[in-house]
Amino acid sequence: MKARFPGLLLLGWGLFACQPTSRLPSDPSPAETPEARAPTPVVVEPVPSGPVHSESAPAYLWTHDLGLFRIDDSGVRRVIEPLNQIHRGHDSQLVVAPDGRVWLAKRDGVFVLDDDGTPERLTDEPFYAYDDLTVDAAGRTWAILASPMWSMERFNGENWTSLWTRLDFEHDGGPSAWFIDLQAGPDDLWLATNAGLWELRGDDWQPITGCPRPIEALSFHRGELLAGDSEGWSAYDTKTWRTLATWPKAARVAAIGEQGTLAVPRSTMELELRSLENDSLIAGIGPLAGSEWRDLDIDAAGRTWAATDRELAVIGPDGSFLARWPTGSLPAIDEAIEAIAVVGAGPTQLPQATPGRTRVVVGRVVDHGDLRKGLAKARVTVCSVHPFREPCPPGSIVAETTSARDGSFRLEDVPDGSLEVIVDAGCSRGESAWLSTYSVCTGVNANPCDVGPLAQCLPPDPP
Repeated sequence: MKARFPGLLLLGWGLFACQPTSRLPSDPSPAETPEARAPTPVVVEPVPSGPVHSESAPAYLWTHDLGLFRIDDSGVRRVIEPLNQIHRGHDSQLVVAPDGRVWLAKRDGVFVLDDDGTPERLTDEPFYAYDDLTVDAAGRTWAILASPMWSMERFNGENWTSLWTRLDFEHDGGPSAWFIDLQAGPDDLWLATNAGLWELRGDDWQPITGCPRPIEALSFHRGELLAGDSEGWSAYDTKTWRTLATWPKAARVAAIGEQGTLAVPRSTMELELRSLENDSLIAGIGPLAGSEWRDLDIDAAGRTWAATDRELAVIGPDGSFLARWPTGSLPAIDEAIEAIAVVGAGPTQLPQATPGRTRVVVGRVVDHGDLRKGLAKARVTVCSVHPFREPCPPGSIVAETTSARDGSFRLEDVPDGSLEVIVDAGCSRGESAWLSTYSVCTGVNANPCDVGPLAQCLPPDPP
C-alpha cells in the first residue's frame, strides 16, 4: 500500500487516519508520553552564492514523486509533472546535450526541454523504459529501450528507429545479455555491455579489446573515452588503455568536470574532489547528511552538485559549501533529489534554504495476535526510504522513540520527505525475534498524522 502525502510519505502496511491541524488530538498523559529523540539535524545557515559567472544557466532536479524542477536566477519552479503512480520509483536520466538542451528519459517516455524549460514529449508512453540516453555532435539522440532484447534506438528529430539489439553484439560465441552504458563521443558512439566494449565506425560496430576490467560506466573528457569499473577509471586512445584514477566508480553516481575534476563519493557520506590528471586530492568534504548517494554533477564553473537521501549541496572548486538544502528546505521541493543536470556554469544565484516543514507522527504498537493489547518499549524509528537495503541504515534516521506503557508513541519534528516507519518490538509471543512494520500516512496538510495501530509479525506465523 502506497499513498502520496504532501510533505510526508510513510510507506508500507497498517491502518491509518490523518487528522487536520484544527482537530489535534489531546496530548497523552505524562505517564503514557514516551520520550522522543531526533538525531541532530543539518544546520541551515546562510551561505554565499559562490563566484559570479558571466552567463547564468539553469540546473534541473528530478524527484520521483514531484516531477522535474528547474533552478535559475528567478527561483525554483516545476516544469514536468511526476510520473504515473505505477511508474514511480523507476530511475530517470537527465542529460545535457552538446547544444545545451536538456533531455529527460524516464519510465513513461522521453522529453526534451527548450531554453526556458518548456518540455516536449518525444515518445508515446512505452511499455519499457528508455535508458542510457546520449546525444551526439550531429544532434542525433540515441537511447536503449530496456526490453528483453535491449533495443538500441535513434531519434533523428522526427522519428525513433530501432537499429540493433543485444543479439547483434556477440562475445565468445554468444550474444550479450544486457547493455550497460551508451555514450556519444565527438565523432563516434560507444557501447558497453556485459560482454565487452564496442565502437560504432560508420555503420559497423567494432569490438574493443584489452579492457582492464568489466566496464560499469562510460564518460568523455576533452574528447577522450573514459571507462569506470569496480577499481577505478581508465582512458582509451589509439588502442591503448591507461589508468587515470584508482578509486572505484560508485554503483549509481559518478561526476567528471570539464576542468578535470573527479567527484568521488565515499560510503561514509564524505566527498572527495580529485584531479583526473594525477589522482591527487584537491579537497575533502563532509560528511553530508544521509545514508545513500543519489546523484552528482559538476558544472562548467567547477561547482559540484551532490544529492543524497537527506540533502542537496553545492560545493565550490575549493571544497567549501556554497549551499546546503536539507530535504524540505528547497522551495517547492519536499523530497529527496534523484537526478541532477546542470547546464553550463549553472545559475548565478542559488536559492536560500528555508526552514523545512515538520510533522508530528503518532500511533500505537499492538500485538499482532490481539490488537487490543499494546506493546510497551517497542523501538519506533522514522528514516529515509531504502527499498533495496536493510531498514534504516546509518545516517538515514530522522526521528526515533520508544512506545509507552499502552503501546502509544509520538514523534515530534519529523521533517517532510519520503520516509518509512520501522518498529522493533523485540521477541513477541515467542514466534518471532523481531517485529517490523511500514505504514502509510496520507492527507492534506495533516499534522499530526495518526498512523493508527501497527501490527505485523515477521516472519509470518507457520501454517
